[in-house]
Amino acid sequence: MIYPNLRERNIGWFYWAFQLLVLPTLLVTGSHWLGCRLNEVWLNIWFFLLNLVCVLVIFFRYFTNSIRHFTENLKTSLSTAVIGFFLYYGASMIVNILLLKWYPEFLNVNNLSIQFMLEQEYVLMTLCTVFCAPITEEILYRGLVFGHLRMKNRVLAYIVSALIFCSIHVVGYIGSYPIGLLILCFLQYVPAGVFLAWSYERSGTICTSILIHIAINAIGVLAMR
Repeated sequence: MIYPNLRERNIGWFYWAFQLLVLPTLLVTGSHWLGCRLNEVWLNIWFFLLNLVCVLVIFFRYFTNSIRHFTENLKTSLSTAVIGFFLYYGASMIVNILLLKWYPEFLNVNNLSIQFMLEQEYVLMTLCTVFCAPITEEILYRGLVFGHLRMKNRVLAYIVSALIFCSIHVVGYIGSYPIGLLILCFLQYVPAGVFLAWSYERSGTICTSILIHIAINAIGVLAMR
């Protein structure tokens, strides 16, 4: 497997915390200071774009090595992407059936938020959702979190990386929606958290899970149109 090196991991962990805890507030404060007062949609667009640039700068060596590994092992990489996608899709269908059986009115709150933003800025939000988010999330949550932990404990890597990945998609809605609904939304992301990590591990390159993630988000965006 291609892993981030020690320097990338050290800077990456710091940036991971920064983009979760500081960057959103920094964007709001900066827009007010500049007199722009960006709305929620544009704050998210700038967050996606800045996050992508920072992650690619920090993990430049890791990402370029991952691309090289992907192209040099193209058959394995692509077959893993196909298998990983269908494993995700099958598990996701099962989870969704169970969620709707338990709560027939279930709607994913993160998807509702994305749908609203797509209605405001379809082209830019599509680019951010389909390309920016998969690249940054895979590098951070599979490359950094899963990759770092896998060198120590494989099972722990799967559990922790999936828990963190699922949590970041719902934690911002705490206080706005019932906690029970957020738990169901959390569970809906478990298949992605598991099988994106599996695809990265099996192919040895983060590009495989990025490709699957792009496909998942693209289908989701098309379904919202």
